[in-house]
Amino acid sequence: MMSQPWRVELLGGFSLARSGEHITHFRTRKVASLIAFLVLHPQRHSRDALTDSFWPDADFEAARASLRVALSHIRKTLGTDFLDTTRDTVGISAAFTCDVTDFVRAVSAKRWTDAAQLYRGELLPGFWDDWIVAERERLEASFEIVRQKTDAIEPVPYVSFQE
Repeated sequence: MMSQPWRVELLGGFSLARSGEHITHFRTRKVASLIAFLVLHPQRHSRDALTDSFWPDADFEAARASLRVALSHIRKTLGTDFLDTTRDTVGISAAFTCDVTDFVRAVSAKRWTDAAQLYRGELLPGFWDDWIVAERERLEASFEIVRQKTDAIEPVPYVSFQE
């Protein structure tokens, strides 16, 4: 039997949900950041690239150990079928949908109202990884366009203050 896809929400907060299970807390921010990175970049990643990105100040062995611990925690929290790992690579094997992906698609398709409804706030508030800040700024710029377009579609009602 095929399990339901995960719903990943990264705008305005961080949560994963599937079949009535709702997860909002992870062992560390680093684990949460790693999950978000893998969701937003769903291709396979080399373990070396991930360790360089997420543990840049650690020596090679310590960084690899930290990655192994983080992946172990992800498996314990989200199930063994969430990740597809090999000796050299890491990727997500679980089916999922993501609010960021849905937002980007809505913007690309010029579905302004849909995009406005999907944007529940900034990407991963409280996270300051370089890659998150860059992505957050890109999404905020897209949302500003959405706001301009939706204001043009649905102008603010005129309110008369005369009696």
